[in-house]
Amino acid sequence: MIVLLSYPTVISNETLIINRLLAQHPHLIFHLRKPSWEKAAFSELIQSIDVAFHARIVIHQHHELMDSFALKGVHYTEK
Repeated sequence: MIVLLSYPTVISNETLIINRLLAQHPHLIFHLRKPSWEKAAFSELIQSIDVAFHARIVIHQHHELMDSFALKGVHYTEK
């Protein structure tokens, strides 16, 4: 298993990169962390990722989105 953490801010072509990495690496678990993002933007990013990969995404913020998407899980910090 490989764990990949997202960059905390916006990057160019992010959805394309995420989808390609997840497609090319079937054992990759993707940790989505965007600490300064509002819930709507965070949700839009998840929606833009191929639904086939949602079960391999762990979210670090907006944990309530687990109810809206079939994600792998949530990550809690010490805070």
